Formats: sequence, structure tokens, C-alpha cells
Amino acid sequence: MQYKILVVDDETCVLESLKLVLQEGNISVITAMDGETCLKKAEVSKPDLIILDINLPDMDGFKVCRILKKTKHLSHIPIIILTGVGTSSRSIVAGLEAGACDYILKPFDHEVLMARVKVALRWLEYKGEVKELIKKCGVEINLDERKLKVKGKPIDLTRKEFDIISILVKESGKIVKHKDILETVWGSEDEIVEHTLESHVSNLKRKLGSHFAKRILTVKGVGYKLKV
Repeated sequence: MQYKILVVDDETCVLESLKLVLQEGNISVITAMDGETCLKKAEVSKPDLIILDINLPDMDGFKVCRILKKTKHLSHIPIIILTGVGTSSRSIVAGLEAGACDYILKPFDHEVLMARVKVALRWLEYKGEVKELIKKCGVEINLDERKLKVKGKPIDLTRKEFDIISILVKESGKIVKHKDILETVWGSEDEIVEHTLESHVSNLKRKLGSHFAKRILTVKGVGYKLKV
């Protein structure tokens, strides 16, 4: 199983460094540079783990952590605080009390970071969570088990295909821009282009069947929209 981690930091160099380390461990990476984007991407992409900096431009990481833990369908996501500013014992206690499962100080050792990430993910495997189901237009999506059914029939999707349809269903009736889908599903991989997204959407439509596929509308030059 390939895990997905949302990394939140306002420094591009830190994001790139963490991205390389995590991808070497066969982990899919999504990035955000502020608290608002973090909350949005957590809502849409359902990461398995969040690595969160304290010093963000719009709100501090403690507040982001508290918001996530108060949001019922996101509260189960483990959060590791990774920071170079809150180095006092008081800050560490504040982070843990806000809901973080671990607190790592910068500069960090890559092997130690990966070890702590694995511990957090292993904890997640053992913890039973309430299944979150979305049912719309004859499609049933189980976000926790990453399973999809059309009219009761299971459909075998790749991870990225599942992420794409989950975004469209959650944002049904709204136009979802190419850029937002690419950033959420592929992270910050610059080499991913819109043609790749078009190919995945085409395969997705084929697997879903004509009845549902016709609801996925292409808004030329902008993105996609699920018609409800």
C-alpha cells in the first residue's frame, strides 16, 4: 500500500527536501505552504498523515492542528509537528495538547524522521475508524477503505483514479481546476502535465461506465465538473 502524506511548510527548500525523503520511502506527497491550503487539501485528498510546521504565514500550526482535530472526518489523521521555531518544552507540550502525535525539531535527521513517520502510519493501521461513505448519482465511495461502487458493483481503480473521482464527487456541481487536481493528486511534481490528467480521466470514465461517465463534464481550458 502506498501512503499519502501532506507536508505543510512555508519554505520551498524544506518542502522539496521532505518530498525527496518521503518519496524514497514509496510515499506519495502533497504540499501546502499555508494553513488555509493545508485545511483545503486535507479535506479533499484525505492524507494518511500530515507533517506540519508551526510558523505559517496565515495562521500558526497549533491552530491548524486544533481545527483538524475538531473536524470529525479529519480528526483521525495523525499529525507530526516539524519546526525550528517552537523549541521550548512549553511549545512541545502545546503541540501535543493541540492533537499532534509527535513533535520533531529542525534540523532533523532523515532516518529519524522516516522512522517516526512509519510509527505514526503503523499506529493508523491498527486503529479502527468509522467508515466515511459518500453516495451520489448512483456511486458509493468509501474514503477510508478506498473502494468505489457503481450501482452496487465494485469498480477497480488505481490510487490516482480514485483520488480524482473522490475530488469531483466531493466538489460535485462545482468546476474543479486542472491545477487543483494536479496539486492534490500528484503533489508538487512539476513534470506532471494536463495531458496526464486527461489520460487518467479518460480511463476513469471508461471504468465507471457510460451512465456515470457522462456526468463528468470537461470545461475546456479550465478543469472538470461533476454534473448532479
